[in-house]
Amino acid sequence: MTLKKSLILALIFLFAYSCGKERVEAPEGYVRAIEAHNHIGDVKTVCGKVVESRFVSSGRGHQTFLSIDRPYSNPLFLIVILGNDRINFDSPPEVYYLYESICVTGKIRSQEGVAQMEIKYPKQIWITRN
Repeated sequence: MTLKKSLILALIFLFAYSCGKERVEAPEGYVRAIEAHNHIGDVKTVCGKVVESRFVSSGRGHQTFLSIDRPYSNPLFLIVILGNDRINFDSPPEVYYLYESICVTGKIRSQEGVAQMEIKYPKQIWITRN
């Protein structure tokens, strides 16, 4: 297969992949990522854009991190998916949600001064139109 054909197939795949994502409106009363630290201990829906993601395959936990509205180096709000919960997702979350505007629902916690939420199931995350 030529390079040109490979690139065309890759573009078609990426287009089809992004079109298959259902997008919904953000719910009323959601918390913006920048406000999440004001709701530590509360179960809330937090919305923002995934600007960076990483899967840590080494070490304990094999965690996935989705950094919302600010890069991982200076996190504002992190979504954490533990390694044993990754099997609940059809696609690698660090790829599927990257650069998407999303909302997540769960309990907001603080880890080393950073607001975060542990997600176990894809139904806790949805891609938004905004």
